[in-house]
Amino acid sequence: MRTFGIIPARYASTRFPGKPLHPIAGKPLIQHVVERCRLAKSLSEVIVATDNARIRDAAQKFCRVEMTRADHPSGTDRIAEAATRCDGDAVVNIQGDEPLMDPKVIDAVAAALADNEMSTAATLIKDPAEYDNPNVVKVVVNSAGSALYFSRRTIPYLRDAASGSAAEQLAAFPFLKHLGIYGYRRETLLRLVKFPVSPLETAEKLEQLRALENGILRRRLLQAIHDCTACKHVRGIALLLRSISRPHQNALLHPRIPPAFQITQLVADHIALREVDAEFVAPRCRSQTTLPRGTAAIITSNKSNSHCKRVARCRS
Repeated sequence: MRTFGIIPARYASTRFPGKPLHPIAGKPLIQHVVERCRLAKSLSEVIVATDNARIRDAAQKFCRVEMTRADHPSGTDRIAEAATRCDGDAVVNIQGDEPLMDPKVIDAVAAALADNEMSTAATLIKDPAEYDNPNVVKVVVNSAGSALYFSRRTIPYLRDAASGSAAEQLAAFPFLKHLGIYGYRRETLLRLVKFPVSPLETAEKLEQLRALENGILRRRLLQAIHDCTACKHVRGIALLLRSISRPHQNALLHPRIPPAFQITQLVADHIALREVDAEFVAPRCRSQTTLPRGTAAIITSNKSNSHCKRVARCRS
């Protein structure tokens, strides 16, 4: 399967104007994302899709650039336009603010497209600062591992523990956060963007809800270890600089995984780029030698949408 990695990038942003070109360690943020993608073994080519001339001029020095219309309502729509000019079978959408995206996760999402029409990833929320952060998207799933809903609000609501702190609630329930990566069969992506922007997508400003509302997103969870939070604000850059200044902290740490769950070998633990309101604390590098149950998830959609595949859980 010929798979393209496409990174949607726009200059305008209410939270962080010009974010893709923000310099980090002598390179624009978007270049770090491109270089991370090139470490993945599954991508035939990495492309930046943008409507901005400044981003185009910077990015074309280190990768292919596809110019798109300026009126796209989401990154999904933007990469779909770029995909029409790509001669491939599948597309992985990597968010332009994920400079620490693990290439093994990219490979896992791409590999899932062999028998699924759409794939993405999620992981447990461990940091109390992410619990009620609207920039950290939460997802709830059913007993078969299919996604029920994505929200910027904390879901589910723990009625019996509502008075507890964020840390107490995280200890009481395995809250999942969605990671900024999607895989699509090319024909699925082009079909998805023909649907109008859905009411839930409009309300939450979450493009994956369009796929969920239109029956494209039915998913299976495979347990793994991964954590990655994007640069959503200017202040997030400070922590990123601290992280990449320590080579040992920027290493990818690969857990040993039981053979029965080989797909999860493509998912590895790496540095979490934490975003906090005041004090920045550099994340610690922690070696993983086993795969604890329920520590993270890779989510895929069923190709035929006729049934939900069972949950496969790794146990340490």
